[in-house]
Amino acid sequence: MSVVENAVFDTIILLMNIAEKTTLTGMEKKSSILDQLALLLSTETYERYAPLFALMIDGLVSLNRKDVVLVLNKAKKSPCIKGIFSCV
Repeated sequence: MSVVENAVFDTIILLMNIAEKTTLTGMEKKSSILDQLALLLSTETYERYAPLFALMIDGLVSLNRKDVVLVLNKAKKSPCIKGIFSCV
């Protein structure tokens, strides 16, 4: 396993930052990032995780645009927790 495979998340972030400085459209940037990952990773690793890479890129873009807001440590307890299927 290469260093890149151990740091895929960091590599995606780096590639996204580089792509952001170009004049490509959003879809072209995403395609460029995925193409570069395909070159950096082994064929087996890329093919296995390609759908997750695409979702990760979309999710990070949404977070950056503030389309999605992460709210950590504010989960509310569900009344259904008393019994596993008590609310069914």
